[in-house]
Amino acid sequence: MASRCVNVLVLLATWGTLAGGACAADLEEAYWRGKQELVFGRYATAVTFFTQAIASNGQNGGAYRCRAFASLLSGQPEAAIRDFSAAIRLEGKQAVLYYGRGSARALQGDAEQAIQDFSEAIRLDPDYLAAYRSRLRLYRDCGESRKHRDDLRRATELSRSDAFRGRPLRYRATEAADLIGGTYVDLWSFPAYACWVSLFREARELKQTPSGFETMLRIRLPTPESYREDAVLRAVQREFDKSLASLDKASRLNPSDWRTYRLRGVICIVKGDLPRAETAFSKAIELKPADSELYFQRGQVRILLGNLEKGEEDITESARLLETEGERVTRESRNGSGGTP
Repeated sequence: MASRCVNVLVLLATWGTLAGGACAADLEEAYWRGKQELVFGRYATAVTFFTQAIASNGQNGGAYRCRAFASLLSGQPEAAIRDFSAAIRLEGKQAVLYYGRGSARALQGDAEQAIQDFSEAIRLDPDYLAAYRSRLRLYRDCGESRKHRDDLRRATELSRSDAFRGRPLRYRATEAADLIGGTYVDLWSFPAYACWVSLFREARELKQTPSGFETMLRIRLPTPESYREDAVLRAVQREFDKSLASLDKASRLNPSDWRTYRLRGVICIVKGDLPRAETAFSKAIELKPADSELYFQRGQVRILLGNLEKGEEDITESARLLETEGERVTRESRNGSGGTP
């Protein structure tokens, strides 16, 4: 029952109004079916339905906005950028659209253009907390320490202010996901977005192609690490079955390596296979039970699956482990500096 209520709430609150004056039955059906797919994390399928909605009314900016977010959450930043740009042209300048386009550009690794979009989102909505959080990450990565500190200070102020009362400041265990639509989106509340960010970043660091990897495998002994690298590179190309096959090989070489199961969970999330993602994270937790991030990821998946009670338990355990780790680091820092334990 709880799962059904959450799904209904997400369906009703997601996306805002799309149809406007359009009353074509095929537009409405495609739109609502696309939203249903979003609720269950099947973003690639949602893209297909929103494409049908656009075919019915190519001047409806809401349809482009919907497809843009669905494309972004399915790991297609270039398509998302095109649709966000179309939505801006049709709907006018809105902070949420610049935030979305900036997020897509950040996923591509285009920090300069992403910062410009986040800055425009902040200009249009000076209280846009998610835009500050995204921009400060880029400033940090680019070595802009002063700008990073300024954004961090502002984000901290906003998170404590009444301006964001009722907005999604963090992932809440009572929500299936942050709601896309209206005037505010926080993509970091969507497990798929965080997973894509991790995969794209790791793929850029590897700086190699699957074909190059296959050549490398023929000249040296395969390892679990090399198979995980191959899995990442194939995942960002949306070759999910081949990616998971590489992880199967990694597991056979070392069945007790928790990193392989964590990566399997991440790839299953972006593929839209949430039940297998839950199984993978559970195995990773079995092998590394003190990892707060693993509990957080499994908790998010369980909530999306409608298991709110167990998801809430995982989120709570993640917070406890993170606090324990923070206390340990503080003690070690004090000991290392000659302070009192």
